[in-house]
Amino acid sequence: METILTGTLAFFFRALVAQPFSIPASSMAPNLEPGDYVWASKFSYGYSNYSLPLGERLPAFTFAKSAPRRGDVVIFRLPAGPSIDYVKRVIGLPGDTVQVKGGITYLNGTELRREQEGTYHGPSVEEARRFVETLPDGQRYAIIEMPEPSQGDDTQVFRVPDGHYFVMGDNRDNSSDSRFSVGFIPEANIIAKALVAITWPDGKFTMREVK
Repeated sequence: METILTGTLAFFFRALVAQPFSIPASSMAPNLEPGDYVWASKFSYGYSNYSLPLGERLPAFTFAKSAPRRGDVVIFRLPAGPSIDYVKRVIGLPGDTVQVKGGITYLNGTELRREQEGTYHGPSVEEARRFVETLPDGQRYAIIEMPEPSQGDDTQVFRVPDGHYFVMGDNRDNSSDSRFSVGFIPEANIIAKALVAITWPDGKFTMREVK
């Protein structure tokens, strides 16, 4: 009986309060690295069928849904494969236009200011240029760019549909995101906000806020 109660409480905690997610790839470097674990808030944006385990098999519903803000790092179910969790940063809100030209992101026709802050060396990226990008509301976060041009450095103008969001990885040259086949993310597919990253390199436990 105690085991059943514990399992039930754990299920509802993960479904409604917070859930850990593992980071398998480098698309969010330098802020999230492969091997990190992220604790994400499940109640930040309300709930949908995708908030629950195997939610892609459930009838569609939403409850108390609220919109993410630009700059939030979100966990979402991939539209083309809703059993798969992805983590990216929200750049465009419904009605926004987003375009990348020469590696610079333009939001509603205005260049997002960025300042170079040295170089980045990580477990899956030998060397890249590190920038701090600033959103119109003043939120700042780190991104990385490879020195050579890449496919995502020049894009069409994307206009974000109602009820959808445009997301990008912080590792701008190595991220499958809204510039490519991932496309726009429906609000119902966004299931959590990344809050804390946990890692233990060299056996040392560290915890940091996700920015």
